[in-house]
Amino acid sequence: LPADNRSYFYPSVGLTAVISELVDLPEFINYLKLRGSYAEVGNDTDPYMLYRLATINKGTIALSPTLPNADLKPESTRSNEIGLDLALLNNRVRFDFTYYKTNTFDQLFASPVPVGSGVASVFQNGADVQNTGFEFVLGGDILSGQHFSWDININFSRNRSKILEIAEGFDVLNQADDYIRTYKLIKGEPFGAVYSRGYVRDEQGRVIVDASGLPKITTGKDVMVANYNPDWLSGINNTFRYKDLTLSALIDIRQGG
Repeated sequence: LPADNRSYFYPSVGLTAVISELVDLPEFINYLKLRGSYAEVGNDTDPYMLYRLATINKGTIALSPTLPNADLKPESTRSNEIGLDLALLNNRVRFDFTYYKTNTFDQLFASPVPVGSGVASVFQNGADVQNTGFEFVLGGDILSGQHFSWDININFSRNRSKILEIAEGFDVLNQADDYIRTYKLIKGEPFGAVYSRGYVRDEQGRVIVDASGLPKITTGKDVMVANYNPDWLSGINNTFRYKDLTLSALIDIRQGG
């Protein structure tokens, strides 16, 4: 980063209150804690992004196709989080819940420019990407004996992203593409959208076929065919203990994406 911007401040603060130690609660509630936090994180970028880079190969000089930016600012991510921890019935049932919201500002990336400018892209700050989500963990002692015990923990999490801003003058930005797919950033849409040619559909969403019975394909306009982020994640962990022998079994679940 340039000398004027290469320092950045990333504070964090958290507050926790163990409610079960502050007030009298019903007997079946053994533990209750509320927590909240705010954090800010800074980030810089790769070297050689402030000045145009030239490479020499066998006597030939080639300039970088990316136009640098001598006034780059650091990225910053601001996160807010609240949650609670709860234990019930002599600590045999446990519940943890967390809700968060994060915003990433001044993201550093290369934006495409017209070919006539002499470069393929310009490196700059931009974008405000917001993520909101929650996670909870539910655990319990199914059996708890002197020689045998069975403990289970189930977790579930979901994240939703939204692109609030891109770079100045951009509402759509191609992240990357290959022969079939294009990964796009679109203002107001979720992060991670994948676009490609798709089926032509009517107003009710039904695929339109031609006279030979084959589906019609869109031309000149890509449609969103997927998002590579999962709809939700989950896991189930069982732990069995017999005397000094312990067996654990974990199931991971990824839905969508």
